[in-house]
Amino acid sequence: MRRLLLLVALGAAAQGAAAQDTTVVVHGLVGQPPGSATWVIGLPGPFRYRDRVIAELALTGDSAKWTSHAGHFVEARGTLDAGAPAPAPARVTLRVRAMREVDPEGTVRKMVSNSFTHRVAVTLWVLPRTFAWVDSAGRATGVGPVIVYTANNHGESDVTMEFASKDFVCFSVESPDGGAPWRFARQLNTPTDQLRVTLPKFVREVARVPRDAARQPGRYTVRAGFCGFTEYELETEIEVTR
Repeated sequence: MRRLLLLVALGAAAQGAAAQDTTVVVHGLVGQPPGSATWVIGLPGPFRYRDRVIAELALTGDSAKWTSHAGHFVEARGTLDAGAPAPAPARVTLRVRAMREVDPEGTVRKMVSNSFTHRVAVTLWVLPRTFAWVDSAGRATGVGPVIVYTANNHGESDVTMEFASKDFVCFSVESPDGGAPWRFARQLNTPTDQLRVTLPKFVREVARVPRDAARQPGRYTVRAGFCGFTEYELETEIEVTR
């Protein structure tokens, strides 16, 4: 199981263009793009700032405020730096004042406990939970909804599973009209003949929801869990408004 780094966030308080620095609050996962030394927060729900649509925030300031939160969902407070050169067309610099870990809105969770020594906490969340693929003029919004499934072993013993195939964590999105669900699976990072796996203490797997999975407005059911192990499965809902 490889470590998967997700870069997402859930909107910002800044709305509209501004000539001066703008104070914002953002929620999302912190990380570094592959091959880059820059720490960023990506935005599946982009916002407009100074006549640009911003999809990423490059973090500046005291790096101790965010390096310990790598891969975790946080609330970040700071200032959009109007004077800093734009590092990319869809990116602006955020001078971070404070950061803390928070639970994403709508997180569902449960504890799987098969014995006194077996206690695994699983969680599921989607960012954003409510979104539009296009705006009122029919233009793409740039939204990038992401499903996140985690498993944290709080027990005293290791958890070993034997999978039926290389499928490791399974995701699905089911439409309200009962049509065929969209399905996706993260694969085991093991040799083909090794399907019996001892899980690491913490697992995080991610799937991006494509537009074809939830094309029409309405509510959709999202499910995720270890493939073939229904006791680890969780479900939640997303809503497409346009």
